[in-house]
Amino acid sequence: MEQGGDFVKRYLILLATVLLALGILSGCAEVRLANTQVVSWQITPETQQESGKSVGVDSVFLLTLDGKLDEEQVRSSLQIEPAVEYQLQQQEDSVWKLTPEEELKSGKVYAFQVKDRLGQVQQSFAFQTQTQLEVSSTYPEDGAKYVEPNSGIEITFNRRIQEGAEEHFQIEPAVQGKFEYSGETLIFYPNEAMQDGQIYTVTISKGVRSLGDEQLQEDYHFSFRVGDREDNKNALYLYQDKLETFLPNDPLVAVIRSEMKDVQNLDAKIYRFDSIEDYIAAVQQHQKHLGETGYGADTYRLHPEQLKAQEVFSSQLTPYINQNFSWKMYVLLPNNLPQGWYLVDLENADRPQDWVQKFVQIGNVSVYTQAVNGSVLIWLNDAESGQPMVQKTVELCDVRTGKTVRGQTDQQGLVTLEISEMGQPTLETGEMGQAYLTVLEDDRKIHFQEVELREEVEIPTDERYYGVLYTDRTVYRASDTIHFWGNVYPRHESD
Repeated sequence: MEQGGDFVKRYLILLATVLLALGILSGCAEVRLANTQVVSWQITPETQQESGKSVGVDSVFLLTLDGKLDEEQVRSSLQIEPAVEYQLQQQEDSVWKLTPEEELKSGKVYAFQVKDRLGQVQQSFAFQTQTQLEVSSTYPEDGAKYVEPNSGIEITFNRRIQEGAEEHFQIEPAVQGKFEYSGETLIFYPNEAMQDGQIYTVTISKGVRSLGDEQLQEDYHFSFRVGDREDNKNALYLYQDKLETFLPNDPLVAVIRSEMKDVQNLDAKIYRFDSIEDYIAAVQQHQKHLGETGYGADTYRLHPEQLKAQEVFSSQLTPYINQNFSWKMYVLLPNNLPQGWYLVDLENADRPQDWVQKFVQIGNVSVYTQAVNGSVLIWLNDAESGQPMVQKTVELCDVRTGKTVRGQTDQQGLVTLEISEMGQPTLETGEMGQAYLTVLEDDRKIHFQEVELREEVEIPTDERYYGVLYTDRTVYRASDTIHFWGNVYPRHESD
């Protein structure tokens, strides 16, 4: 019987141990049930800006709960991104005061996430801290050389401003005029024409106030020159890359800028090249004539008779003017163009000497490149299928020297090319260079674009790896789940 009694004792001890481990004995059950109760949170700033859209950098937050939690439970349930060190003070049984130990950063979005015991997000709150009052743009822009003598002068702030801002406006040499307000913009209209050939400097002194009573903290200066352009000079510029790739059915947009503000209409023509080889030849011809002037202002115009291309679109378009940057314009082009290679030609309908050209490639090849320390990582994906492009030949050709290097993508669509093999004697350490990237499939060219190169430079240890990360979209609600994918890839075998 004693042996049987020992067996029962051992059994009861084992059973008790298992029950304790599972947390189902009466005392533990009560604790666990208490911890799994759903507690609803409400997080609000103690004070908020008049606009209701931002919080101060010195904000204190009130955490109002519909249940009781101690300080340890509050801290374990709450996560703030970016991370913030804070003090907690209990105001009432279910109200806590959260005071950051340091001022929050200006213009940042802080996300407060309430998580359960399993780490799942149950509630989210987001607050954006106020930004300082700043000048976001001017017209004319700083350094403009061809401003009309009767041009107005615009200073646009990052928020609406109080009247009285004109008291902080100064122009040298002095010019008499009147002021108007338009949203976030202060506009000065000269009473008489400014002097041709004269350089004017405008100063907006600190002290300008927003409707929320933020102050401009520092003086702001910009200068411009009054005078007409020579008739043979082009006043239009591309605001983005000369060569650009779009996916099929993507919005086709050309972003341009003008040294002359009033561009009402543009005569637009689009030519489709007969082949990718003809497209590449046109790009290289343009680059050859452009020389060292860069892609900013066009000095060499390709004409239809020079191209192996057919006109596929002709219309007069009205550009959309950026309200904050009046010299920046968006030109919406047809988005139903089939896959292929194109030249876009835009001409000011009122000044034919003002024009800009852009090379456009439409296709499903998606290319990610990152160049550093004498190497270029290239990642190819098929945008239509979402799959990596395997066993595709990639060729880099130095724009200045014409030297090339080749490689083939692996099963992940990745290839690393050593640009030191291209021999770039003209590049100094850290200087950026340009190369043409061509993708070939069975020795047939299917994609062409420009990439940046960099000669060998010293880099910190934590930058020895490529980080390639994509998300399923760019904008999310607070309750959304973010899906992402990517690779961490060593730049060198030794890593």
